[in-house]
Amino acid sequence: MKKWKQSLGRFFAVSLLAVGLVWIFADRVPSLVYFFSGKPTQITGILGNRAGTVSGFLPGTFWFGPIQVRNVLGQPYFVASNKEYQAFTQVTLTGRLVDFGPGSGFQAIRNFFQKRLGMIIPEHAQLLIVGEEPWQQWRYPILFALALLLLLVVLAWNLSKRS
Repeated sequence: MKKWKQSLGRFFAVSLLAVGLVWIFADRVPSLVYFFSGKPTQITGILGNRAGTVSGFLPGTFWFGPIQVRNVLGQPYFVASNKEYQAFTQVTLTGRLVDFGPGSGFQAIRNFFQKRLGMIIPEHAQLLIVGEEPWQQWRYPILFALALLLLLVVLAWNLSKRS
């Protein structure tokens, strides 16, 4: 009976670890795919005077704040950068373009711009994550590999236990 309880406890511990890793990495898979096969996008425009700051993780990335999100005047684009830009600055920025429309992973940021700043955001709006280019953001494959390695080590360690 004791062996059965230990086995069940190990099963739940490994399952909980696996579910946690899937939860953390699920919305970051597009970032990993972009790392290997994406094409960077370049946007030229004048940055608007409305901005917000993300102080935690930027959704779908491993970027940790403060991250400034700012609109591009006259275009359905927003830019997210760890560099602070001034309003009404002419810029040419390169990075990964992601959906910023309703139902995207950026809904909380979108709501901030709509409700707090009173902006009307087009449904087809997009967000440029400045600086993310293929083969440049090594944190994605490294963190995915480390998480997979951790899961495999814990799984192998639990399967090898006979007591």
